[in-house]
Amino acid sequence: MFAGTISQIALAEVCRLLSASNQSGVLNLLSPQEEGHARIFFQAGQIMHAGAGELNGLDALSEICRYTDAAFAFETGVVAPAQTLAAYPTAKLIEKIRQHMDQLQALRVATPDPADILNYNPGASLAGLEATADDLSLLLLCNGSRDVNEVAKVANRSLGDVLKTLARFRAAGILDLQKGASTQTTPVAPAAEGSQSPRYWRGRLVE
Repeated sequence: MFAGTISQIALAEVCRLLSASNQSGVLNLLSPQEEGHARIFFQAGQIMHAGAGELNGLDALSEICRYTDAAFAFETGVVAPAQTLAAYPTAKLIEKIRQHMDQLQALRVATPDPADILNYNPGASLAGLEATADDLSLLLLCNGSRDVNEVAKVANRSLGDVLKTLARFRAAGILDLQKGASTQTTPVAPAAEGSQSPRYWRGRLVE
């Protein structure tokens, strides 16, 4: 049986292999993180249909791309219950899957920690980036003096929502990251006046 996890082999590559070998059947995906069960149907190597919960077709594929560690198993001989994707070239669907998953991974990497401090980079371009006026207001709050927790409080928005929005801005190069308060080095207290600093020789303390 052709089976594994998409942490071992990317979903786009799994679909490419099934397509290139003219497989007919269903690719079952089970995601413990998303608590989701999804299916992608193939007929003679062509993607015919996808389903994920209540979603079908392109919407289902977009949902499946959110799976980060899903287990997959291909079952031969299963016929698609619909043909929601039959009109789309399979090669283009596979490329869309790859691009979408790469974008989501970039956002995961760009997501800051709540204790991180961000700086707005006014020289960066906002062209092509979808953002509401409320989203843009977060940039003004990222002035190098507030951590993400404080930005969320001042903006009166949930921390999760702010993290997602700031991740998009970071991925676009609009925000620069400083060290978070939790990762800053604790300053060493100065030695008392008149005291001598410890001396070492070849890694050993000299009394």
